[in-house]
Amino acid sequence: GALTAFWEGWLGPWDAAAGTLLVREAGGQVVDYLGQPWVMQARGLIAHNGQAAIEQALVGGIQSARAGLTTRKLNGV
Repeated sequence: GALTAFWEGWLGPWDAAAGTLLVREAGGQVVDYLGQPWVMQARGLIAHNGQAAIEQALVGGIQSARAGLTTRKLNGV
């Protein structure tokens, strides 16, 4: 594939379920913004090629960026 990783913040389960299956079956990983395995209740996801260093970099970067946002901005108000 052409991508090492992908992240998205506002997905419904219907948007991500099939893609998550494909990534996992191909040997990749799909996690939430905390680095936990993605579940259908999670809003955001990180899909990557299965390399731990990629996951750690993305989870750390997203957490850092989100920490700089206010609750108001996170809620879209």
